[in-house]
Amino acid sequence: EDNKIKFIYTRTELDAYDSGVPMGRAELFIRDLEYENEKTGKRETLAEGKWKLRFDVQYENSSISLLKQPFEIETSAGTAKITEVSVSPVGFRVDGYYEKLSPAMQQRIDAFHKIDTGSDDNPKIPDEPHFIDFQTILNFKNGRTLDLQDFYLAEVNSSLSESYKRNTFVIAGTFESAIYDFSEMESITIGDITLPIEEG
Repeated sequence: EDNKIKFIYTRTELDAYDSGVPMGRAELFIRDLEYENEKTGKRETLAEGKWKLRFDVQYENSSISLLKQPFEIETSAGTAKITEVSVSPVGFRVDGYYEKLSPAMQQRIDAFHKIDTGSDDNPKIPDEPHFIDFQTILNFKNGRTLDLQDFYLAEVNSSLSESYKRNTFVIAGTFESAIYDFSEMESITIGDITLPIEEG
């Protein structure tokens, strides 16, 4: 009965644009809107058609950096150094690299490289190794917590970039359709380190 559709499109840029989504004109092409029927579990067509949207991307960067200096955390993958942590009312980003990998993680990466380069004559496909095995929690002043792993591990409005050659990682995401004011946030906990969120 309602002919209005609320459509939300989110995008997280990691490698292509270090400074974020570039300013300018953006275009979005959409064809046939679908949704998942909760009762049947199947995808169904909501509206057929083609749409071409154009709009100007102009925004102010609302994120704040929480790091005064890099810090280290111990994980099962090794010793990780966190080099950047930022948060905004709509999302978060964590950058880092591994100064030292555990023997088990190094062995997994070496096995993965052999398959990737085709240098293993009798390959047994190993599980893809992942560096991100530490907690990342957003703490609110009212005692509520938000597990940011729910966003980047489930790949919901987020991106996870890991480089096995450089032992680096970047994790970033948006809070789905939620917007949180800085006055609601208290801190972000990464591993066993808690960083206070202080606006301005």
